[in-house]
Amino acid sequence: RMVAGGLLFGLAASTKVVYLLLLPALAVAEIYLAVRERKFFWRRWFFLALGVALPLLVWLRTLLPEGFSLAGARAALAYYANPYDVQGVMAENLLRFARESTPVHFALLLMVFVAGGWLGRTNRTDGTDRTNSAYGNVAVLVFVALNIWFYVRTEGWYRYFFPAHLTLLALAPGAVGGAASGLVGRMGQIRRIGLMIMPVALGALVLVQAGHLALGRGDKLYYNPLPRQFAAELDKGLDGADIMVFDKPEMWFLLKNKMARQYMQMNPRIAFGEDVFATGNLPEYIVGNTSEEKKYLGRHGDELAREYDRVEEQGAYILWKRK
Repeated sequence: RMVAGGLLFGLAASTKVVYLLLLPALAVAEIYLAVRERKFFWRRWFFLALGVALPLLVWLRTLLPEGFSLAGARAALAYYANPYDVQGVMAENLLRFARESTPVHFALLLMVFVAGGWLGRTNRTDGTDRTNSAYGNVAVLVFVALNIWFYVRTEGWYRYFFPAHLTLLALAPGAVGGAASGLVGRMGQIRRIGLMIMPVALGALVLVQAGHLALGRGDKLYYNPLPRQFAAELDKGLDGADIMVFDKPEMWFLLKNKMARQYMQMNPRIAFGEDVFATGNLPEYIVGNTSEEKKYLGRHGDELAREYDRVEEQGAYILWKRK
């Protein structure tokens, strides 16, 4: 069983590297268990490590095709630890947990609910159940803490704490139910009222969401035909032309023109593509928008006006042709 569990953890970590954080989380939980029970569970450690090592060694082999070495492994793991090599972002990312809805939902709702449920359940269990509960709580707590630490050192994209968010989201209903069961169990009237209200509340939420989706099915949030239509026009009229798309990745994706290039600024620090106004390798056509001053075309409005004529505009997409 421990080998199978380790194998699953190893497969998760080799598929999405952030799940490597599960390994120190499990190690801390095992140490906690060993201290609490005053016993070293060497068999558990051995079989768990065996299962984890099998997929991770295969994964490292794919990262190091020229052969395994400690220096190569350290370099690969260092890249995954901070792939964008950004600095000075921790304070800004920590403030997101007080200013933005998704981190606030994660930190103030899910973490509070799950922690409250753990405390309530631990107080009502004894012996082996309490030990198992504490073991799982420690593992999850360490994993969530490490995931948050990993997130605040990155560019601040929510997907970097998504594993912790999803973990707490999965645990929250059981934790809240466990914490509340003792209270409502002693208050029969409240329990009966709750059993009546909950289906109605859930049904109302489903109806509201379904109505929103039905009424807003034509909104751009769900479906915007303009990018596909404009891309089809460009493919028809400019087949094989030298086109460069700036900060409109959906347009570059939709174009069938194999000559199409793109430049995309992910954030103020990171951009992908060629700085054509610096290199002088100007394309025949440019697609983009100058309304966003911090984006590439917004910053190079003077050069764009000097070198190109505006040909067509549809919504957020403007086509320029070189003079």
